[in-house]
Amino acid sequence: MPQYGDLVILASPRGKRHIYRIEQGQDLHTQDGVMQACDEVEAEFGTEVRTAKGVHINNLQLHDLDMGIKRQTQIMYPKDMGLICFKLGVGNGRTILEAGSGSGGFTIALSWFSGSEGHVHSFEAREEFHKLARRNLEWAGVGRNVTLHHRDIADGFGVDDPEC
Repeated sequence: MPQYGDLVILASPRGKRHIYRIEQGQDLHTQDGVMQACDEVEAEFGTEVRTAKGVHINNLQLHDLDMGIKRQTQIMYPKDMGLICFKLGVGNGRTILEAGSGSGGFTIALSWFSGSEGHVHSFEAREEFHKLARRNLEWAGVGRNVTLHHRDIADGFGVDDPEC
């Protein structure tokens, strides 16, 4: 069951999908009717929450998080992310160095795949992208295993440097 503060996917009867954060006391007004926040937290994932037309509430998957972030950079598609993670053997307990955080989409995937025992060091030279990646990781609720470095890798990774 979702909790207040969780991101969920709302799927309308017409197949439209929207990412939404459940906030206590804030009802959601959609084209398919009004959905009360208290009804959302009482519903099991995959069930229908009653509005005028009925809306399904679903748990987010990695694909939903990645495709739902704000982007200012060239995107990497999930099929490419999956192949790269597969080829590199990204998994729980692995340490990953990412050159170029961009908007943080691939960083989210790396965080997800490296698990609670792994760690991702992501480097971004441009300050606006560095800030955007941080906001996107916070929005997605992942990244506890990510260290974002505002640094150009041309100057070296310097993961052990106290200034990073």
